[in-house]
Amino acid sequence: MRATDDWILADPSFVQRILRNLLDNALRYTPSGTVVLRARRRGQQVLLQVWDSGIGIARADQARIFDDYYQANNPARRLREGLGLGLGLVRRLAQSGDYGLRLRSREGRGSCITLIVPLCSAALVPPPRHAVDDAANRAGHAARPAANRPVLFVDDDETVRDAMHAVLLSEGWHGLVGDSPASVIEQVAVNDWWPSAVVCDYRLGLPIDGLQAIAQIRHEFGLGLPALLITGDMDPAIAERARECGVALLRKPLAMEELLDALTRAIEPHAATSADDIRHAAGAGTTPTASN
Repeated sequence: MRATDDWILADPSFVQRILRNLLDNALRYTPSGTVVLRARRRGQQVLLQVWDSGIGIARADQARIFDDYYQANNPARRLREGLGLGLGLVRRLAQSGDYGLRLRSREGRGSCITLIVPLCSAALVPPPRHAVDDAANRAGHAARPAANRPVLFVDDDETVRDAMHAVLLSEGWHGLVGDSPASVIEQVAVNDWWPSAVVCDYRLGLPIDGLQAIAQIRHEFGLGLPALLITGDMDPAIAERARECGVALLRKPLAMEELLDALTRAIEPHAATSADDIRHAAGAGTTPTASN
């Protein structure tokens, strides 16, 4: 891309995440050919476009391709199961930033997805603000319960972790993500925060499963810490274990809106509880430390 004198009025972290997801999607579905990133000025807008010469999207799928957890009816596109990744995440971030999205695609020929952002002059560029504050203000989620305390998310898939972190950010939450209980516990200790909830995938690629991971995290922060377990496994024994542990069970495929609603419901009864109260309930008067 050639450098220009144009400025856009946009949250840089949101734009970066959107473009990264669009480029990742284009590269994933372009086995051979070309992927191009372009920026074009059109009146008082800038069009940020990702073009590819990949497999394209059938017309019947195009109206829903930005939905949470939608897999186009094309075996080549069924690469991931689980949370609403990719273009569903792009839609959420674009809505939070009040940016436009446009899709043009022909099956077998490729696609062009355009992010539309407003143009502004350099003199009008505001001072940078923290992305979490921007997200909360724009999306109107400043009143979310315990939104000033982080949600812990554990999953062994880096793409899923990145997606979840971005969605939590866009909804006004702090998110601490990791691939193990120790990794998120250490982040809490480093940031001197106290979590409001934990969300964990059942299969973690570790010697322990998601319920055991939640138990380790609750050992640090109290048995009353709200917890959600995500799984695509239909084994009734897992559901029974989750019930006995007081963990809400969410089944894949899972739309992000379902997850966020479940998270809000889990936290609301605990929203009035202070971090000091939780520490007292956990029997811990000291700063949490990472487990070995």
